[in-house]
Amino acid sequence: MNLKVLLFLMVFPLAVFSQNKDINPELLKKVNSVILDEHVNVKISSVRNMHISQKKSIMIMNKKGIEDINAYVYFSKSTKVKDVQAELLDISGKSIKKYKKKDFKEQSTSQGFEVSDDRILFLDINYSNFPFIVNFESVIETTNTAFVPNYFPLKNYNQSIVHSTYQLDYPESIDLKVKNTKSNVFSINDKSSNGSKVYEVSNIEAIEREYLSPSLYQVLPNVRFSLPVFHLEGYDGKANSWQEFSAWMYNDLLKGTESLSSETVSRIESLTKDFSSDLDKIKIVYKFVQNKTRYISVQLGIGGWKPMLAKDVDRLGYGDCKALTNYTRALLKAINIESYYTVIYGGSSQRDIDPDFTALEGNHAILAVPYKDDYIWLECTSQTNPFGYIANFTDNRYALIIDENKGQIIKTKKYQDKDNQYLNSVAASIDNKGNLKAKINRSYLGSKLDDILSVSKLDDTDKQKYYREEFSQLIDLSFSEQFLQLQENENAMDEKLAFSSSGFAKKADTYLMITLNPLIKTYSTLGDSNRKMDIIIQRGFVDINEVILNIPEGYKVESLPRKLLIDNKFGKIAADFLIEANQIKANYTFELKSGQYTKEEQTDLRSFFNQYFSVINQKILLTSNL
Repeated sequence: MNLKVLLFLMVFPLAVFSQNKDINPELLKKVNSVILDEHVNVKISSVRNMHISQKKSIMIMNKKGIEDINAYVYFSKSTKVKDVQAELLDISGKSIKKYKKKDFKEQSTSQGFEVSDDRILFLDINYSNFPFIVNFESVIETTNTAFVPNYFPLKNYNQSIVHSTYQLDYPESIDLKVKNTKSNVFSINDKSSNGSKVYEVSNIEAIEREYLSPSLYQVLPNVRFSLPVFHLEGYDGKANSWQEFSAWMYNDLLKGTESLSSETVSRIESLTKDFSSDLDKIKIVYKFVQNKTRYISVQLGIGGWKPMLAKDVDRLGYGDCKALTNYTRALLKAINIESYYTVIYGGSSQRDIDPDFTALEGNHAILAVPYKDDYIWLECTSQTNPFGYIANFTDNRYALIIDENKGQIIKTKKYQDKDNQYLNSVAASIDNKGNLKAKINRSYLGSKLDDILSVSKLDDTDKQKYYREEFSQLIDLSFSEQFLQLQENENAMDEKLAFSSSGFAKKADTYLMITLNPLIKTYSTLGDSNRKMDIIIQRGFVDINEVILNIPEGYKVESLPRKLLIDNKFGKIAADFLIEANQIKANYTFELKSGQYTKEEQTDLRSFFNQYFSVINQKILLTSNL
């Protein structure tokens, strides 16, 4: 692509490009935005004072790129905005509009189920003559040094970088800890000297999001920073090791928050007194919390890290992840069951608390309850999760258990591939016009439970919409039954459906052609062969589909699909077909193993997927025997 972008001298000193400056054409391929120049300067004067300045020039290529502008700053009682300004320019470099601090919108960060005393200044740019350029500058001063900005130069998919620098200045009396994570995607140049950490990147091409690819955080280079002694919202903390950080957090943030009213203690004792098993008691407490409380985020002052008092959660009936986790811990403590407040990264991508680098990490809290040389993990923010269910959000990742004396990094539960099951049993019949009647019984186990948990929360109208979208290949779909039931003890959900559809089998002369694919779960493909990223399958699974199809009167089977059995490093595919009496029995098994595969293995993995897609799309041919 021979595309030359004329960049004129910017008003802000942050992006000084001479006229007729060429951008490497590779940086303009498949991009939503291009960071033309970015400078982040951090100055730590003491453990209670930090300045952060940012100057950025970004070229927005399309509507999606507007999300990459990020012209905003957060502020609070402890964080002051010293300066914020911006400028909008067209692609020729002509200034369209300049924005001062008064032009930025201000609002609380509280939204929906969140209470916060943090506020945000943000710029809402309504401009669509693409491409255009935005220059943005901000300077903040804060007493909080717990979160030293990290250098993560490439932050978004479909974004490239012409030039970016980061500089952190600090007195040599401060013991700054640094972790430089390298990558084969690109390199960060280190130009550091005593008392000054300086990093730079140039000419970084965009990365496209690819199906089953690792997160950017897992594959891109970055530099992280931490202060062993820090300040956070009026609290001085220590983090020379995870044990020391855990002790600080327990003694300064958790200790003294567990007290409950005598009435609540008596109630929990009464609810559990007839049970001798600790496991039964833990289940009763968890159900009590689910029935009594709801989730609402609280970020007041130290609230981003310090939980509400347990007695306040008990009185108000709500709290955030910290508060609800601590409340559950307090209830268990009241009946002499030990449990641990646990800091973790929540999200579908399995991001770890770094065992080898102590810093204020994590975005979520859960509860770890020791049980038989292992832990029961409780997600205390959910009113609907089965007991001990943490799949797809906090499973299989390192977390920090907070304890007064022995805080430690422990990996949460991994859901084994064989335990993540989707079981689909279909009993169907077609008439001689090809119309379908079907009854479906499906079960979701392990991490597969998430596929249906959200559906169980929908009202009847939205459930109808969901199922119509799922079976969108079927014509004139009419449901006669929809039923969902959670099996609490099994961490599983059963589903029953019954429906009819016209034209399921295609009629041609004396033949009926049937494809069972609309009744069977399928998956996305790996896309084109020019893949750039490795492949990561975080959670393997087993899908078993059994279809029993009654043959209409007056018809016989002309041909069945071929049988198939594949067993390799990616998993297993099995397809078997049988005629019994007046029925066709089709069985499909698809097992996918968790693991990480190189981009060079994509051809073999794509072939594995495609063979499954091929076998479930094979046609059954019936012919009239009249």
